[in-house]
Amino acid sequence: MPEKLDLIDLKFGKLTVLSFDSIRNRDSYWKCICDCGAETVVVRGSHLTSGHTTSCGCYQKKRAHEANFKDLINQVFGRLTVLSFDSVRKGGYYWKCLCTCGNKTVVPSNHLISGHTTSCGCYNAEKKKERCGINSPMWLGGISFEPYCPLWTKELRQRIRFFFNNECVLCGKTTEENKKKLHCHHITYEKSTCCDGKPVHFAALCPSCHAKTNYERERWESMLHRIIEEIYDGKSYYTKEEYKNIHPKTLLTIENKQDNREE
Repeated sequence: MPEKLDLIDLKFGKLTVLSFDSIRNRDSYWKCICDCGAETVVVRGSHLTSGHTTSCGCYQKKRAHEANFKDLINQVFGRLTVLSFDSVRKGGYYWKCLCTCGNKTVVPSNHLISGHTTSCGCYNAEKKKERCGINSPMWLGGISFEPYCPLWTKELRQRIRFFFNNECVLCGKTTEENKKKLHCHHITYEKSTCCDGKPVHFAALCPSCHAKTNYERERWESMLHRIIEEIYDGKSYYTKEEYKNIHPKTLLTIENKQDNREE
């Protein structure tokens, strides 16, 4: 009768056999611990004795790391100079870098090599600052900072929204669908139109559509004027008298909802 195989306490590469585990398909399996300190692993006996398995897998991981690892220390990427290796996170290599502005930051290898990251963030901040105010393509000579006229009240905005049935005049979405109150837009972009005695056109817009009107303003102004003239017969809000006489109970409910949404 062949001698019973006993591998307990024997060492195979980085693996030390702790105990017998089981018999599967006529081969023995053994619980082992690796020199790297990982949790115990179960290894086939024939794989241990043949040298097929010599670690918990850490050796292959190390080899893969060494093969893919590229030393970036002292290399310069835009404003960043790599100072030292930082860590491995989710298979990626991270590096401590010094920016020309004096800040330090940690950046992954692929962002440095691809050119995705070339500063600690100071470059984008500078560019953003350069595009502010008079240098912005949206600059209108300071008109956007003009105050609203005294007639531009909460009550007027309620009458505008209610006139358009609390629906965006462009996309048709309601206040409930947007989960935000509709914006009341001056179609001429002039905040003083309530007080200058000229015919006034307003539009109720959802936040998304309102944001679009900041681009190609002449096109949007022309489009919205046409909508008000052709669809709403030139009107864009209820007068105070009209507002009071339209279904008082329904009106009260809508006013309460609008009050809760007002800033």
